[in-house]
Amino acid sequence: MNRFLSLTVVVALSYPANVRPQEWKVLDLGTNIYAIAEKGRYLWFGGGGGGLRKLDTITGEMVSYTEANSGLPDNYVTSIAFGSEGEMWIGTAGGGLAEFDGKRWKVYNAVNSGLPRDEVRSLAVDHRGNLWVGTYLGGLARFDGESWLVYNKTNSGLPDDRVYSIVIDDWGNVWTGTNRGLARFDGKEWKFYRGGYITSLALDVHGNLWVGTAGDGLAKFDGEDWVTYGPDNSKLPSYLVTALTLDHQNILWIGTLGGGLASFDGRVWTVYTEENSELPDDDILAIFVDARGHKWIATGGGKLFVHK
Repeated sequence: MNRFLSLTVVVALSYPANVRPQEWKVLDLGTNIYAIAEKGRYLWFGGGGGGLRKLDTITGEMVSYTEANSGLPDNYVTSIAFGSEGEMWIGTAGGGLAEFDGKRWKVYNAVNSGLPRDEVRSLAVDHRGNLWVGTYLGGLARFDGESWLVYNKTNSGLPDDRVYSIVIDDWGNVWTGTNRGLARFDGKEWKFYRGGYITSLALDVHGNLWVGTAGDGLAKFDGEDWVTYGPDNSKLPSYLVTALTLDHQNILWIGTLGGGLASFDGRVWTVYTEENSELPDDDILAIFVDARGHKWIATGGGKLFVHK
């Protein structure tokens, strides 16, 4: 019998079913959101101090999971991913990694497993169902459900042990964004591509890799050539990129620190700020596009905006 109970509330402004195109709708979750994921009718939000929340997009019901009422090991959630069998993986800032199947929780940390550090920063699941875990100062770990492999700057070509972003391409290559640059791992060999503080990665439908950085703006890599974007040569509003995602039209959405939100279709830029839109804060913490094409934008101040 599960000894934990969850908190359930109904969110009146939960989903933008009646929002006209180009309008925004707001949720005030009270704490900053750093991770957003979707499975079926539910959206999941992980935040800084608020734990994990599940939103039923049909009924508007919100369920909260915290250290106090569930098996979540830390209320600061940094990343969320879903495994090949439907299990949910939750990375936390200091409590390690949690696995949740909807009923039962299992926690992996540096004491009871091969996880190298309890400070998890990024998660990704590959085509074989392996979970890749980026940590702060512990490097990159791969978990196949039974055993762990750890890659760090000492035993591999990983350029730094602070791994902030992971994406896996159609060929199974694992791309890692670290505090000291971008690297690719094909399962056997590592290749280092460029330096800098990499905050976010995204792959578009053409196989281009988009790279967000903290200080050097945005870059696109097509496998051979690089194109860079910054306020000096484009309408990117800031050199500090915090989040990247592609929508269903292959339009890139870019979150920045202090510059608001931007979208880029390869030719035309659109920038949303506090001044020209209903965006309440120009610090963007996370961006997610759901199955219906709605954009969920987490901003400073604990706000979550939905753009249709």
